[in-house]
Amino acid sequence: SKLDEDSFMSDNNRKCIAVIISKPERKYQEGLLKGICNSAFARGVNVAVFATTLMDGMDEHLWGEMKLFDLIQFDKFAGVIYFVGSFYGSPVTQKLNKRLSEIASKGTPVVAVDGEVDGIPNYFNDDSYAVTDIINHLVDEHDVKDIAYMTGHKGHPHAEKSLQTYRATMASLHIPVSEDRIYYGDYWYTKGADFVNQLENSEKGLPEAIICANEYMAVGVYKALHAKGIYTPKHILLACTSNNATNAPYLLTGENSLENVGFESSEKIFRVLEGESLGSDTVYFPCKNQLITSVGCGCQKASAYDYSKERGVLIDTDPGYFGEQNSLRDKLLFENDFPDLFNS
Repeated sequence: SKLDEDSFMSDNNRKCIAVIISKPERKYQEGLLKGICNSAFARGVNVAVFATTLMDGMDEHLWGEMKLFDLIQFDKFAGVIYFVGSFYGSPVTQKLNKRLSEIASKGTPVVAVDGEVDGIPNYFNDDSYAVTDIINHLVDEHDVKDIAYMTGHKGHPHAEKSLQTYRATMASLHIPVSEDRIYYGDYWYTKGADFVNQLENSEKGLPEAIICANEYMAVGVYKALHAKGIYTPKHILLACTSNNATNAPYLLTGENSLENVGFESSEKIFRVLEGESLGSDTVYFPCKNQLITSVGCGCQKASAYDYSKERGVLIDTDPGYFGEQNSLRDKLLFENDFPDLFNS
């Protein structure tokens, strides 16, 4: 089999597969890596993770990280797993897509995760269960019928599938949905205010509950609501299908894992090395899902609080070096004394 050939990179006679990913410390990414490692290590194969912290919206001085991918000799690896979704919205995506398609065409098996790349298999996490569970909880436990939904980028496979699930679940419960209750976001904080304004200006005004397709958009919605004196759960319920639910108590959360997708991606690499055709199919895999009730839906009680301060990840409340929007260079330049400098 190709797995035994000497041309593949190895360490102490162990072969190696490469993983291309951004923000590997996040809970969602952690699940993918765990699944990949479980598959590879069971076969005595190493895993090399090439990762950056770069994402859309970061400062130009961080773009040097992208040079990392120019240095990788992909053809030296037994295979490559490319987490497209972790780079979504980044200008580097198009460049990586093209290069990895070329690598695959020359014989190195490549699998794309959470994104579509021409000429290679595209594996997705089916998180529709989380959307259905959240809606059922809101309807059954809180007697909510007017539920708005904020999905991701228009045309993105995950965004369209989750929106389809929202529509189907509401229809199965015989709850009508008007188009002004639906909004395409950007999987980031920035569109929350626009959606809240759309809902306020709609014929029926604000809904009873809002569901967002990830935690970051939910934070943006929360911040916009809070700025208008609208609080959860007193005035409105808020939920998300989140993959980074480090503060799940503050949101009704349908938390899911990419572990199964990571495992199947790695197994596909090994099957191709053993003679199976690479193909270019798009496949959705069921994921582990856990519904976490919270203050956001009213299941847990809490005094008034500012969720944006609790999370500490909003763009204008960045806590420093470990923040989502780390701009270390700027922080060092603008501090006026040593204590603030060392705390940057």
